[in-house]
Amino acid sequence: MSTGTTLTGIDIAFVGATSIAGTITADVGGAPVAGAVVAVWVPDGTYLPTATATTAVDGTYTVNGIPAGPYRIEVRAPTGTGLIGEWYADADRRSTATIVAVPSGATTTIDAALAATP
Repeated sequence: MSTGTTLTGIDIAFVGATSIAGTITADVGGAPVAGAVVAVWVPDGTYLPTATATTAVDGTYTVNGIPAGPYRIEVRAPTGTGLIGEWYADADRRSTATIVAVPSGATTTIDAALAATP
């Protein structure tokens, strides 16, 4: 191919950025939770999360650049806060966590409120 050659019949599909974002708060009082780890897992079989993010001082987080698809979302409470980590939709384990469908080119919002240890 030389400079200036025109090619036809080539289709390119650009996939938009896909992300999950939200805010993690304490269940009682609604205070933001800084330092919580949000882990994004494929629904079955893997031993490592697909991606993770840590919440900022205001409790917000963003997990960028994940492929569109189904995921289970885990929130790990920071050590020493007296809060209990959880899976999305208040599940206590991965196998019962609600599967979230993350569409291509969109930001899916997942918020959570962590309960205090009894």
